[in-house]
Amino acid sequence: IAVLGTAILVLATALPGREHRRTGEERARAFDKARQIIDTYGGDTLDYFALRDDKSWLFSGSTLIAYSVINRVMLVSPDPIGPVNERLDAWTDAMDLADANGWYVGILGASASWLPIYQAAGLTGMYIGDEAIVDCQTFSLKGKAMKSLRGAYNRVSKAGYRGEVMRPLEASPELRAQMEELATETRQGGAERGYSMTLSRLFDERDTELLLAVCFGPESKPVAFNQYIPAAQINGYSLDLMRRTNSSDAPNGLTDFVIIETINWMAEHGLNGLGLNFAVMRAVIAGENGEGRWQSAERALLHRFSESMQIESLYTFNK
Repeated sequence: IAVLGTAILVLATALPGREHRRTGEERARAFDKARQIIDTYGGDTLDYFALRDDKSWLFSGSTLIAYSVINRVMLVSPDPIGPVNERLDAWTDAMDLADANGWYVGILGASASWLPIYQAAGLTGMYIGDEAIVDCQTFSLKGKAMKSLRGAYNRVSKAGYRGEVMRPLEASPELRAQMEELATETRQGGAERGYSMTLSRLFDERDTELLLAVCFGPESKPVAFNQYIPAAQINGYSLDLMRRTNSSDAPNGLTDFVIIETINWMAEHGLNGLGLNFAVMRAVIAGENGEGRWQSAERALLHRFSESMQIESLYTFNK
């Protein structure tokens, strides 16, 4: 029985399709190497999410490929990060790894600049939506178009709420405990879920460059917060986590208030881009995908799903 059990274990380990993820000290060293590559060559609004704890890392020269294997699919996200002149070789290494293990390959959140390489490898691009990015240096609450948003901001401010922007690791132990509790109020399930646009951790000592915007209520207790990751390519930050209290006493517009406070802080510090939510199928909802029976049916289907999912509402919020 012992010999048979050992043979089965060896066979199962040798079979293709298994992902061998680094652990312990090896994982820590790989994290530092991945972080260095992101600091040197990264900076897109999705790049920092390559450091999620559920992702594996393939290093090809000076390039980082972050991925997870899910149901035999090597799901890469974000795009590989590294020198432009290494792109073809790096993606060849990624495809070779997938072939050696019998994995299919997919990329989530692919950027336009990488599409030619993916398509040359036999992959097909599919539109899934757009990301909203605010120019903090030109943003203003003035004018007729901003009347509703301006009213929401002023209403929250006059009610005694205030915003504060800080580094997450600068937060006091008491504030950390309050925010960790707040983060679970409206979350469905016991764990943070995400893959391409969520870091799924708070107050980790490794995340030294994150930004935290907190809204404090009249009693100086946090009632809403946003966490952002660094995005050097837009000279700013990109949204990671967005949470607010589910208390019925809290006014509408808390999330708007936190975002506007973040924009104001960034403008004062000479920063430009603030990446916000990803709007699923935005161009379809906005009617930019053409006219015809198929396009009309697609919009109608998304409208129907919007009754139970944040599709149209997220697009409207971003707009």
